[in-house]
Parts: sequence; structure tokens; C-alpha cells
Amino acid sequence: PVDELKMQLRYFGTDIPHITITGGEPTLLKQGLLEVVQYAKEQCPSAEILILTNGRTFSVAPYAQAFNRILITQDQIAITQAQGSFAQTIQGLRTLAQGTMRIEIRIVVSKLNYRDISNIVELLLTLPRITVVNFIALEMCGNAIKNREQVWIDYPEAAAACEAGIEKLVSAGIDIGLYNFPLCAVKHKYWTLCRDSISDYKIRYTPVCESCKVKSICYGVFNST
Repeated sequence: PVDELKMQLRYFGTDIPHITITGGEPTLLKQGLLEVVQYAKEQCPSAEILILTNGRTFSVAPYAQAFNRILITQDQIAITQAQGSFAQTIQGLRTLAQGTMRIEIRIVVSKLNYRDISNIVELLLTLPRITVVNFIALEMCGNAIKNREQVWIDYPEAAAACEAGIEKLVSAGIDIGLYNFPLCAVKHKYWTLCRDSISDYKIRYTPVCESCKVKSICYGVFNST
């Protein structure tokens, strides 16, 4: 409930630097999400706000324009993926691009799309105001486990599939992150792109990791994986 979210925000303090709003899908709150974001900006004026969403609702122009009025350059909307949402998400991105906030795209790399990563990047480069693209390695839980044969791809193969896209994004001046990849799966030249993205309680290392010289700077793998 919106009132409960507002109550939580009251405990954050006025000098907190960052707030992430995620779900599930936060835009299912409809106008309530606007109310929460507005309240967050009033209650925590120093915070940059990051909203994680599949972006479909932003295909409704008045809704997207309302966020354009609230969110400023330091704020960011990260677009993930939802089944059957392609046309709506593209329209939503174009509408959000009329504002000033940054737009981040997150691509979950799986057997379903790894051969098309470079093409996906080419598409993203035709869209305005995208400032960050993050490539996400699979966490094997929930539906990923149920559909393992259809979606699982080894981390080294997934990382290699991103390389051409990474080079195109670098050339275009777009920031890049590699989420959930252990360093041994990634070429050394891309190690600086790897992010500390796995919650501490989910991180595991394999027995062979114990003798690795860079274990102390590697973020490991998911315990479920």
C-alpha cells in the first residue's frame, strides 16, 4: 500500500544518497507510484532515484510524461523485460526520452537471446537517452530452473556473446556493466565492467576458487547456480 511505502520513506533520513524502487513491477501501483516517487523526493531531497521496471506502462503517454515532470537528470529508470512487451516498451522508451532522466537497459543473457546480443545493442543505439546498458547472467532459481534446458547458458559463453555488443556500446560512449559474472568467465580486458551485484547471502564459491589468486576481488556466483 502507498501509505506503507510512505511510512518506510519517513525512516530513511533526509541525507540518504540513493533509493531503488523495484518489485515485482512497481508501475502496477499506477498513480500510486507517482505519489511514492514524489514523496521520496520531498522526504529525501538528496537521493537519486532508480526505478526498475519492464517499461510497458510508459507506452501510455500521459503516465510517462508525469514521470518526465518529476524525475530529473540525476534520476534513472532501468528497463527490464516482460513477455510480449516489445512494442509497448519501445514506445515507452521513446516517450520517456522526452524527459531529462537517464535510461538504463538490462539484458538478461540466456540461450534464448545470446546469439542476438549484438543485434539488440544495434537496436538500442537507435533509441534516444539510453545512458547505461547492463548485461545480466542468469540466476538459476524459480522459472529459470523449471526451464533450464531452454534458458541456461554457461557463464563463459554468455560473457563471450556480449563482447561485440560491449565494443559497440563503448564506441557510442554508453556505460556498461556485467552483472552476476565471476571473473573467470570474463576476458581480463572486461574485468573493470564486472559489478558487485549479488547479495552477500547469495554468494558462493566453488572448491577450485580457493586457490584462485583473484578470489578477493571476484564476486562469485549465486548459491542457487
